[in-house]
Amino acid sequence: MDRTVMFLDPFGMQVQWATLEQIAASQKVDLWLLVPTGQALIRLLARHGKISSGWERALSDFLGGDDWRDRFYAQPSQDLFGTLRQERQATLQDVSRFVIERLKATFGPGTHPTGLSLARGGSGAEAYLLAFACANRNPAAYNLALKFADHMIRHPRGA
Repeated sequence: MDRTVMFLDPFGMQVQWATLEQIAASQKVDLWLLVPTGQALIRLLARHGKISSGWERALSDFLGGDDWRDRFYAQPSQDLFGTLRQERQATLQDVSRFVIERLKATFGPGTHPTGLSLARGGSGAEAYLLAFACANRNPAAYNLALKFADHMIRHPRGA
């Protein structure tokens, strides 16, 4: 029986979702994924909706598709001058929920429903989401892994 626990800390967003799909397909990995929600994702999701093609590609590669735009932005509307505008409506929590939903779609029921929000400095704003997903499709295995992950998420300081 070969199994592993992987802690994946992508520098910026340099891991493509296709990599996570391969990890899930192995059915042998318990994955802790450090997602740069506040450090990268929310910063690339410009409020005004005008995102460079390079950033759009990076977001789509990291998030596993381009449906993030429909999820994070309101429908385009015209301002007083007839200019189409599209405003971001997503918050950090919306981005975190989206990532968890995407992990659940990729890994299945062995995905922790919330993950752990990690704040930065004195601001208290989420900088990262530490998400957990078990690739094993055996209910006994992923339930045990989720029990452990839930304890670690609820008691991050070991209490």
